[in-house]
Amino acid sequence: MNGNEQPLTQREIGKFEQVLKDVTHRARNDRMIMMALQDEIEQLRRDSEKLKTRVYTAVAITIVAGSTIAWVIEMILR
Repeated sequence: MNGNEQPLTQREIGKFEQVLKDVTHRARNDRMIMMALQDEIEQLRRDSEKLKTRVYTAVAITIVAGSTIAWVIEMILR
């Protein structure tokens, strides 16, 4: 310590303790928010995979149905 510096007062120590408590509380809240966002991202990924599966299935069914209809039309027109 420098010769000009005074020791911390109880009030200053209390203020620092309160700031530390606030920072700790905010950090805990931030961790909770991050965990919730991670859960939401995982759910969105699962939903995206389900949607892709449905789209691929719909495309496959459309191709099969179109081919079948084209074959039936070809048979009728012969």
